Order: sequence, then structure tokens, then C-alpha cells
Amino acid sequence: MQSPAEQKENVRDELDYQYDAFNFQYGKLNDKGNYPFVTLDIQGPLILGLETPKDGVFIKSDIFNKAVGLSIREEEQPEIVQKTLSLEDAIYYSLNIYNRIDVDSLISNTGIAKDEVIKQTLDRQLLFLNPSKESWELAPKFLFLSGTIYEKLNTYRKNDFGEYQSYVDKSYIERTVLALEKVKPPMTPFEDLDIKLHEPWFPIQFTQAFIYDTYNSLVHIAYNESTSKYMVKIYRS
Repeated sequence: MQSPAEQKENVRDELDYQYDAFNFQYGKLNDKGNYPFVTLDIQGPLILGLETPKDGVFIKSDIFNKAVGLSIREEEQPEIVQKTLSLEDAIYYSLNIYNRIDVDSLISNTGIAKDEVIKQTLDRQLLFLNPSKESWELAPKFLFLSGTIYEKLNTYRKNDFGEYQSYVDKSYIERTVLALEKVKPPMTPFEDLDIKLHEPWFPIQFTQAFIYDTYNSLVHIAYNESTSKYMVKIYRS
């Protein structure tokens, strides 16, 4: 029968093997392609904790090499030394632990004052001001340069950044708008749009109710499956 220490060592060996297999096939857990999928799981932050940032890249955390979380007597506890991280590593750490940019975490891990943290990350384009439903938030590049690009461009051109206004200058706006312009999708011409009021899988009575509520008109819709055509009869109310 294995001792508790041997059981822990076997579990660590299996974890190490599974991590290496994943890394070989898909890359790091914190890689841009893997991060969104890992964080879909409720235990995503724990999984991301298997890696730690160092010199701008992620490496295996200490859990692969030594036991962590073991109970020891108070007099044996080593002195905890706060390690200072670079801004890049502090951003990785914040995303790893909180799944977002936590300014207080950046401050504590870099030893840099709040105003200077925000200014440096924006000036170096490590982070961007991302418009949210309520106001503005600091976001990493991969998150900022995705989603509703046209809406972000329009918001930036209003030049109203709320509580972050003092950190924004003309240079930041120009560089950020240029970055958004490079990734914006092409506008679809109106003539290429295929607008349909109904689809065969959609209940006809719902479409009839929509037309009545919108145009105050009674309609009868019949669909011919063999020709994929509709017959519409309108009854003026």
C-alpha cells in the first residue's frame, strides 16, 4: 500500500505527463488560442495556475517540482518575499488569477504607483481602454482588437474617456484608432444582404403575429416545400 507521500508523488507525475502532452499538441494553457477555452470552465483560473509568467513567457509552476500547500509548523514557515514583476508579467498574472485586468494586482506586483501603471501600459500599448456597458475598462490587446470594432471606433472618436481622460492624449488615440482600423472587417454592401422575413424552420404563426403587431395587418402565409416558395395573402384591418 502506498504512503500518502507516494500517492502525492504519483499524482504529480501524472499531472506532469498530462500537461506535457497537452503542451506538445496544443501549446501553453495561457496561449492566445487556448486561454478563451480554458476560462470557459469554472475551474479555469486553477488550471491556468499550472503556469507562471517569467521573462514575458509562461513556464511550469512550482507545483510540478515540489509539494505545495502542505501544512507545516508555524515556526518552520519560511519568510515570504514579495517578488517584483515586470508590467508584462504582472498583466499575465492578473489575467491568470482574476481572468481580467486588476489594477490593484498590477500595482502590488510591480511596485509602481497607480497613475504610472495606467500611463505606462497605455503608452506601450500593453493594455487598451476598452468601452464597456457602464464606462471604460483596461483590456489586453487580444480582447480589445476583437468584437464590435466599428462601435469602438465611433466611441474613440467622441474623445470622452471618463475617469481615464487624463491618461489619454492625441498620440494614444491616433495609434489606437490605427490599430482598430487595421482589424476592422469590411462593410457588406446593401445589395449583398439577403434579408428574409421568414425561414422554413420558423413557425409561420410567429411571422404572422409579427406582421400584425408591426404593420397592423392580418396575413395568411402558406409555404410550398416542393418549390420553397411562399404565398402571402394580406387582409387589411
